[in-house]
Amino acid sequence: MFVLLLKTFKLLALEDITVINIDETIFTIAQFMGIFAGLMGILFTLHMLLFIRKDILSEKFWVLIPFYIMFLIPYALAGLYWLSLKLRQRIKDWYDEKQLQDMLKSSFVTLLLSVPGLALMLMFPIPHSIFWIFYYISMIMLLFSGSTLYYFKIKDMI
Repeated sequence: MFVLLLKTFKLLALEDITVINIDETIFTIAQFMGIFAGLMGILFTLHMLLFIRKDILSEKFWVLIPFYIMFLIPYALAGLYWLSLKLRQRIKDWYDEKQLQDMLKSSFVTLLLSVPGLALMLMFPIPHSIFWIFYYISMIMLLFSGSTLYYFKIKDMI
């Protein structure tokens, strides 16, 4: 994810790219990073719950927190970079009409799918409640970024 972020910064340094393409590129890359970060968080949580002894998880759960933070850093960096570019504009100019509609649809899809997704965690005996939080944050990022990217890019191609 860091390599993708560095390549994006190099791409943005080119002179002949328009501001609209830069905004769209950063928006798309941020959504891809949200998908990867959410997927990594979910897979890490499921791996910990399925393959690690429960007594270790209940005693030393705090050791796992830096891993979740490591998954979130690239997404946070992309978001902060996007925010730094957008602070030069008025707030109503941050998104175009299509991006706003796509994000509203994605928010609704995320709301609808987050409750059944959280109910999947009931199938696992969870030794510590901190796993609920990290799983839920990762699932929300995956659902929102995935559905935003679907509505923004893929749905128009179909």
